[in-house]
Amino acid sequence: MWIFTFHMPLFVMVTGYFAKSNLFGGAGRKILLQIAMQYIIFQTIYLAMDALLFHVHNTHYSYFAPYLLLWFLASHIFWRLLLIMLHKLTPLQQVITAVLLGVLVGYLPVDGVWLSISRTFVFFPFFIIGYHFSYSRLQVLFTHKIKIVALTTSVLLFIWIAISGLNISPAGFMAI
Repeated sequence: MWIFTFHMPLFVMVTGYFAKSNLFGGAGRKILLQIAMQYIIFQTIYLAMDALLFHVHNTHYSYFAPYLLLWFLASHIFWRLLLIMLHKLTPLQQVITAVLLGVLVGYLPVDGVWLSISRTFVFFPFFIIGYHFSYSRLQVLFTHKIKIVALTTSVLLFIWIAISGLNISPAGFMAI
C-alpha cells in the first residue's frame, strides 16, 4: 500500500520530464503516432485474447475503453495533447488548470473507463510538473530541513499503512 501512494504519480512525472525534448514539431507528432500505434496494436491483441481466453468480467470491447494497463498509453496521448493546448499558460497556471480539470472530471456522469478520462485528468498535474521539472531548482528547494520533513512524512505514512493494513479508505484521508 505504501508504494501505491506515490509510484504512479512519480511514473507520470518522469513521463512528463522525458516529454520535454519531443512535445512539439515533427518529433512530437512522431511520438504521438508511435504511442497511438502501440495502443491500437496492444488493444487489439488484448481484446482478442480476452475474447478467446481470459474472459475478464466487465470488459468493454472497444478501442475507447483501454484494456487494463493500456490506460497509460491512452492517457499519455491526451497528456501530450492537453499540454500542447495549454502551452501559452505559465507552468503554475497549467498546474492549477490541470488540478481544476481533475476535480471537474470527477463530477462528469460518465464511466471513468472510457478513454481513461478519470486517470488522464487525475494524473495530468504530475505530467505537467514533470515536464517543467528542473534538477537545479530542486537542489535549491531540497534543503536539509525539507529532506527531514519528507523522510518523516514517508515513515509516518508507512507506519500508518502498516498499522491500518488494507482497511484504508478514501474517507480516512479526508479525516487528516
